[in-house]
Amino acid sequence: MGDEARSDVALSIAALVFGPLLLGGLRGGTGVVGVLTDLAVVLALTALVPLLLIRSRARSGGRSVLGVLALDGPPGGLAVGLPLAVPAAIAGIVAMLTAGTTPGAALLGRLSGAPLQVLQVAAFTVGSAVLVVFLVVRGAEAFPRSPEWALRRLLRTVGMGAAGLALVAGLVRVPLGANPTRVIVNALALAAIVLIADRIIGARRAVPRIALLLPAGLALYLHLTAFGLSVGLQAGALAAGTTVVIGAVALGPRGTWPVIPLLVALHLWPTCLSPLALVRGLC
Repeated sequence: MGDEARSDVALSIAALVFGPLLLGGLRGGTGVVGVLTDLAVVLALTALVPLLLIRSRARSGGRSVLGVLALDGPPGGLAVGLPLAVPAAIAGIVAMLTAGTTPGAALLGRLSGAPLQVLQVAAFTVGSAVLVVFLVVRGAEAFPRSPEWALRRLLRTVGMGAAGLALVAGLVRVPLGANPTRVIVNALALAAIVLIADRIIGARRAVPRIALLLPAGLALYLHLTAFGLSVGLQAGALAAGTTVVIGAVALGPRGTWPVIPLLVALHLWPTCLSPLALVRGLC
């Protein structure tokens, strides 16, 4: 079990790290073909490898796709997770308003550009959910000897630490042209999401801390390599904090369902809170 899980985690990380070198040039097209190509690339880089690995393990007696992705519980958790989406939506709307967008367009988020953007939002949502939850669940199985921390302690410590780091890194960028309102709103949104998630999980469960720290560290690294130190540290800290929230909720009693509204909001509005470095937002 442990060796298979470690292999699965390594393959998923490799696909995400090296995949853009092979497929990244296909992104950025225009029109219907460009949108569909972008959708296919995003799903290939994020969800394809984990889903193929889950299918392979299922054939050899492993758990189902829903079980590995912590979606085997009742989908009623969607309503429980709606409050998680509110800070992300507010941060995105404020960010768009500071960029000169009209209030109506800001409310629509990325859909104000073109209706087909709904497909990209869906791809980012599905891709981030599959990738992060897969890494967290399989990471907990891959490193059972990792020191265990209470789930809520991990969430609070890493989540709030990431919000603080994002705030400091963003304020350092202000003299270089960063918008201070966006910097503050993004950091406050992450802090609010962490506090809401803390109420949702409400569990005293202890988990191997590497299960959350590994995907959070990966998110930080990918943002640093994609955007450089200045923007990457701020965006990476936000992404790391969001990744910890997704993982903590998925490992909690309600599974992954409560984070779906959050993931939709993260990709519907252009914040820098998405766990994926493939997504470009307003920092």
